Amino acid sequence: MDHLQASVWEFKRRHKAFDDELQYWIDRTRGSKQETDLLRHHSQVCAFADLLRRFSADLRENLADQRLEPAEVREKSKVVLGLFRIWEFLRAKLVQRHEIRFKAFLRLADEYAWICYQPIYEAGLKRPPLVFLNGGYSPFTLTRSEEFQAESVTAGVDLRSNVGRRYGQPAVPRDRRPVVPRRQPG
Repeated sequence: MDHLQASVWEFKRRHKAFDDELQYWIDRTRGSKQETDLLRHHSQVCAFADLLRRFSADLRENLADQRLEPAEVREKSKVVLGLFRIWEFLRAKLVQRHEIRFKAFLRLADEYAWICYQPIYEAGLKRPPLVFLNGGYSPFTLTRSEEFQAESVTAGVDLRSNVGRRYGQPAVPRDRRPVVPRRQPG
């Protein structure tokens, strides 16, 4: 097996693993007699998976082209790994629902979100956002029209408190620059 063939084999394995992961969660949220907790999230999972599959479909093109360079195939593999990272954004929120300590609370939070969104849903506009826990005091929701920003470690910390003063500041002050004396005129 030459370098190109090895790169193509590696890409195909990663791509198949990605497809299998998406299909696993599509099937799991479809519901079964044993597991109905994730059923209400099926449409969200399908929409997210469809979007990611559209990105990944373009990567499969030209794999049989003899002019293809191994470096190009490696780049395609890196994109698949990036798609896994994007998928993890939703997957982690679904996995929270199986943690015993969070299960009842998130079920209640999901129910509340569905009740709040019921008029919107019945009008055919959209389904409720996926509720999940993060480092804040309350469940966090993110509507589909908002851009996700990683949570701040100091979010919710009173920066005036002892803890906030100690841990809420960057390890190295952002404005630390060498002090250069100004020349006095004349």
